[in-house]
This record gives sequence, structure tokens and C-alpha cells, in this order.
Amino acid sequence: MKKLFISTALLLLIPIFSFGYLKYLSNSCDKLTSEFETVLLSAESENATVKFAEAEKDWEKYEKFFAVSVNHTELDSVKQSIIRAGSYLKSGDKTELSCELSVIISLIKHIKELEYPNLQNMF
Repeated sequence: MKKLFISTALLLLIPIFSFGYLKYLSNSCDKLTSEFETVLLSAESENATVKFAEAEKDWEKYEKFFAVSVNHTELDSVKQSIIRAGSYLKSGDKTELSCELSVIISLIKHIKELEYPNLQNMF
């Protein structure tokens, strides 16, 4: 009876932790997306550098969590785009900055889509 109880408890914990993981991943991606969209909208203003630094800092915080479960190629692509966007911001190239921020937003949304279970990524 004790083995049955332990087995049942473990089987119930798996979906609970999975749901919690997906919820945290979703909230993290949504927050990062909105931060980089804010930078994109303020690319012409002077506070874009401050907002970009905040978004980059948050990316570094969430990247540690993502590294456990997300494909590292996706994470490397986002990191490379953030580095390029930072250099475009410093050089004042607003057109390239806007393009690179759009790529970052798209990549972060893609990370979220990859982790959610659906028929396409199961088969």
C-alpha cells in the first residue's frame, strides 16, 4: 500500500511541476517580449539605452532558467542578436537596431512556442 501511495504521489507531481514550468516560461517570455518591444518603441528616444540595459539584464537572469530546458541554439541566437542590437544602439544606427530588436522579439516568442506541447513538436 505504501508503494502505491508513493507511486501515485510521484505521478501527480509530474504534471503539477510541468504546469508550473510552462507557466513560468510563458510569463518570462511575455515579460522579455514586452521589454524588448518597449525598447523598440523608444528606439528614437534617449532613454532607449537605459531600457535596453534593463531588458538585457532580465534576459541574463532568465537565460539561466532557460538553459536547463531550452535548446542552446535558440539561446545563442537570442544572445547574439542582443549583442548586435547593443552595438547598433551605441553606434546610433536606428534602422538596424529596429530590425535586430524585431528578431529578438521573434526568437523569444519562438522559444515559448517550442516548449508548449502540441502535435507539431510531439511527432
